[in-house]
Amino acid sequence: MDTICLAAGKFSQLDCIEPLPSLQYGSRLALILTLLRAKSALYALSNTNNAHAAHFLEAYAELFAAFDTLFLSHRIGGRKPEPAAFEHVAQAIGLTPAEIVLFDDLDANIAAARALGFQTVHVTGPAATEAPAARL
Repeated sequence: MDTICLAAGKFSQLDCIEPLPSLQYGSRLALILTLLRAKSALYALSNTNNAHAAHFLEAYAELFAAFDTLFLSHRIGGRKPEPAAFEHVAQAIGLTPAEIVLFDDLDANIAAARALGFQTVHVTGPAATEAPAARL
């Protein structure tokens, strides 16, 4: 597998109001990113805005350093689950959807990405993410 696209959601999302629910996974999220990073390029696709992005990119700079590119909705002009957002990422990284694995927590995002041909992993918590990450 060449590419992993980890889409921010309630498990991986770092742009919500404190206290951040995702931080209960803290070191497990870092472990998952490390597992994936050792095997592949990493990209993040997040529905956000400039104010939230400014906060989470500074507050969690170490986590975001694992990603090759961050695709933020306010910068790319598309939001999940809009097909244009997923298509933008695939085009920007030069891969077909079939070559990309998308991790996301929302059914609508999983369905939209799958309809476009992306491989998907439905994130329901760390355990549901660690096993697929280890298999890639």
